[in-house]
Amino acid sequence: MNLFKQRGALFGLDARIALAIVGSLSVVSGVSLLQSSVSSRAAVLEQQSENISTILSNAQESWGNSILFFIEATAKDQAAEIPINIARALMDDSILDPRPNNWVGPYISKVKLNASDEVESVNFGILRIHRMASGNGAAANPIDDGCTGRNCYYWIHFDNTPESLSKRLDETIDDSNPLTGAVRYLNTNFYYRGPRSL
Repeated sequence: MNLFKQRGALFGLDARIALAIVGSLSVVSGVSLLQSSVSSRAAVLEQQSENISTILSNAQESWGNSILFFIEATAKDQAAEIPINIARALMDDSILDPRPNNWVGPYISKVKLNASDEVESVNFGILRIHRMASGNGAAANPIDDGCTGRNCYYWIHFDNTPESLSKRLDETIDDSNPLTGAVRYLNTNFYYRGPRSL
């Protein structure tokens, strides 16, 4: 009887050791899986931003002028609305006046116009496209500065991007400083410098 109890005690100890090992492996696997998930979502963010950048460049080239030129005057009255309307111009030609003859949109996929006529990304929130000088666009204070000339860029802005994704992308393709370079972010606001604006 005493021998039976000892075996049970040994088996219990072995089982606890095995469970501890399995638990440790699960934690390591979970952390690895989480890092992999952040990396893959950051890759999606980069791809979507780069696609919009290419669309902006192609639209300007095809239309022969800045996208802002084609947005109707009433939609340009409110400065705060301009970034929303530049994004919307790639989805909805009713905001364009004059309308380019070769508008063949909608140009952006994985987005929708919400009830407020804002372009909303499936993954990263409201899309705004700012027109700013390269040195502006600090994520803390994005101001569309009416820039002109060769130093004027489109900045692609998503307003609901997890900071961990923005940080990962900044570290991967830029300077790891959230307020400088071609990738900028603050809290959930993510900015990606697109092409030069005409």
